[in-house]
Amino acid sequence: MEVNWLRKWEESICIDIFYGKRLSEAETAIIYLYGMPGKPLEKNSNFVKEFVKEGLLIFSPHYKGTYESYSCFRIRGAMDTLEKTVEFIMKGKVVNLLNRDCLEWRPKHLFFIGESFGGSLALIASSLPHVDGLIVLAAPVDYEDHNKTYEEEDIRSLIRYVNIFYPNSWRFCDEYKEHPLKLINDLIEEGNPKKYLKKLKKKKVLAIHGKKDKSVNFNRSKFLIEFLGGIKEGKRELIALNEGHTNFEKIICKSEIRNKIMTFLGVKK
Repeated sequence: MEVNWLRKWEESICIDIFYGKRLSEAETAIIYLYGMPGKPLEKNSNFVKEFVKEGLLIFSPHYKGTYESYSCFRIRGAMDTLEKTVEFIMKGKVVNLLNRDCLEWRPKHLFFIGESFGGSLALIASSLPHVDGLIVLAAPVDYEDHNKTYEEEDIRSLIRYVNIFYPNSWRFCDEYKEHPLKLINDLIEEGNPKKYLKKLKKKKVLAIHGKKDKSVNFNRSKFLIEFLGGIKEGKRELIALNEGHTNFEKIICKSEIRNKIMTFLGVKK
């Protein structure tokens, strides 16, 4: 299956679009959200190949202040990225500046797919109109309680790590660099998924989590599904993996997991 790639800037936000030959026929679109310090999707990734092969349309936005998007990184900016991406998708078209072709799409269904930090953003953004549901992998559900009830990754250490080793890819605003606790406070005050969970009760939710995860405890995903009303096939599901903190690029290679994801999205019966 040939994968086509187009990059679009919507204001200051960079959005990568991946699709197959029949873009206009794609019935389901997904918005992929990477973790911290993850990265946007690439054309040759297993994730992109498998999803495009199944006829899905993929949008991979770069959060404001990361990778090819402009500005510096703030939690509010990351959330704004998702709102702008949904607005862009609803426009239904983009012009390819290389050949002036107008590409159009009209998907019937829209899902967020996020891992780790991207999963927490997906839990927030899926409350937006036009979004049918979400798939989250090892998503933090409550930043206020993170690393308290359970032993989990220290966010302060993560911030230092990203700031030292990914200064160009993740361009923290000066306030975050000088006062890392400000980033944590913004996560709690502005970007805490727990505040938005009630809005997800009518959405489709699939949580995937490794039982051996030491960065985000498995019980976070268990709580998520229970809070929303418990497991209900096709509506709310939980897949437990026998591994630690992982990513979609790895698990999408497992046919059993891949088939469950595609079935949840309505691609396979």
